[in-house]
Amino acid sequence: MKPIEWVNSLVQRHGLERPDGRSLYQYRVTDDEYIELTKALKLSAVLGVNNIVNLLSWDAAFVIYASEWWRREYDGQWGWAGLFEAVDINYKDLTVGRRNALIESGLQRWRREIRNNNGIRQLLGTIATEGGLPLHQLADSGGWLEDILKPVLKKHVARDISVSLLIENYQNLIPKSYRSEEINQILADIIKSVVYLREPHQLMDKERPLKWLDEKRPDWRELFPIPIDNESGRTLLRGLVDVASKAKKEVDKKNPFEVERYLIHVESANPELIALLEMPTFISLKSIGLDAEISSALHVEVCEPNGNTWPWCRAYLTTQGDKQLLKLSGRTIKIDGGYAISELKVRFKLLGKVIHECEPINGQSLDCDLPSLFKNIDGRWMLYGSASQSIESDNALVYIPSSFSCKAANELTNFNKTGSIFSGNLHELKGTIYCHFEDDQYRFSTIHKSHCFNISYLAKGLLMVQTLVMFILVFQTYMKPI
Repeated sequence: MKPIEWVNSLVQRHGLERPDGRSLYQYRVTDDEYIELTKALKLSAVLGVNNIVNLLSWDAAFVIYASEWWRREYDGQWGWAGLFEAVDINYKDLTVGRRNALIESGLQRWRREIRNNNGIRQLLGTIATEGGLPLHQLADSGGWLEDILKPVLKKHVARDISVSLLIENYQNLIPKSYRSEEINQILADIIKSVVYLREPHQLMDKERPLKWLDEKRPDWRELFPIPIDNESGRTLLRGLVDVASKAKKEVDKKNPFEVERYLIHVESANPELIALLEMPTFISLKSIGLDAEISSALHVEVCEPNGNTWPWCRAYLTTQGDKQLLKLSGRTIKIDGGYAISELKVRFKLLGKVIHECEPINGQSLDCDLPSLFKNIDGRWMLYGSASQSIESDNALVYIPSSFSCKAANELTNFNKTGSIFSGNLHELKGTIYCHFEDDQYRFSTIHKSHCFNISYLAKGLLMVQTLVMFILVFQTYMKPI
């Protein structure tokens, strides 16, 4: 089979006369088609690299092969070499200009554009993103895909925070060999595809959104850069659609800013605390209590009261209907070291002059003289609260100041030191402990979800028994002979 015949066959299988501009992963090349294409390209390679590029539609065949190769074979080694060598071509025989022209003309035949990053054309990056998420990501992900995609999806729906910025916040969860702008772009495409389904189809109002989509929009899976013939891919898609249907928008939230504090390097002897503020895309002037006249762009910074400041982003006045909004442009801000425990505020400046300050949610300082509990939420050990705390979870991390002594509630409790932080130690907790210092006493507890389930049913069972006993007593009373 010639490359042009293979391309025509694929296009016709989708009921098309010619490529219609869809992403290359949406052509859903099968395993057999991929094998046939590989053979066709290898056979043509014997003609020599300078001759094959002139064959009809060879560029189109190679481009879609390249995108499929990246999805199927990519193992973290970034570059052109492995891709060309897979079809017996020494990529060094092609000049950079000739290679770029080959990729560009191939993409044009599929009516696809080259991705652009900060004014620089990303040819290899375009090939990578056209193929979709590599199969290795699904097979060997160890759960990190869900740990990133689900919280990003929830936060984007709830607070309209930029998907790209949210994904950047979870880079530490991506295996190092896969950290790239291309992977980030594919992850962003997945989230945007879910959101695209959520709004027009009102999935949040559907009792069984997946069943509804299968019946009303049977081709919905074709939107995603994930192989739908792979069980891991199907499972991930089902989970994301479920999350999207249940996510709640924070309508007219009084405070658009929130400080999230979480631990990093918890596996080491010296974990660290990070304070993070994610940047919403738009905020209303009313939500932050800003009524000053705005004549130009505002500079936004995070600050300690009467202390350090950290430049954050810029804000531009815009309108939406009858509402005045600020459009924020910048990045998520992370504050580490000793400053992560500080009280934090958001400050707005116009022409160098402070015109407004607001207090973000959870912006108060963390008292390191009090014990605190951290809960694993979406793969992060988030600060849950200080003083006595009880959570429904298998385990927790508890910070205990060195001045406190602790005692397990029973022999089933596991309480083990994992590291040192602030002026005390960090412990993993499974069960219940009591902490004492002078007249202060605090209780920390984790409750396994299955235990909550069993306790609930036990309580209902006891209630039923009590009701039955009372009914019998009443019945006996009224049935006594006169």
